Amino acid sequence: QVVEGIRAIATPIFQGDEVTAAMALVGTISSLPDDPRSVPAVRLRAAAEALSAELGFLTDERSSA
Repeated sequence: QVVEGIRAIATPIFQGDEVTAAMALVGTISSLPDDPRSVPAVRLRAAAEALSAELGFLTDERSSA
């Protein structure tokens, strides 16, 4: 469901080669930039990649999937 004035960004969490969860940020359009290179988006991806690595995901697997 889309709510006017709300923005969300999400990224997958991998365990091995399977997607097992997702991480998301939800905020207002004034507080959460829509640029995928924004600080919140970059930090979200970094956190998801770190968690995925702890769960056994190898970054090389992403390019072969």
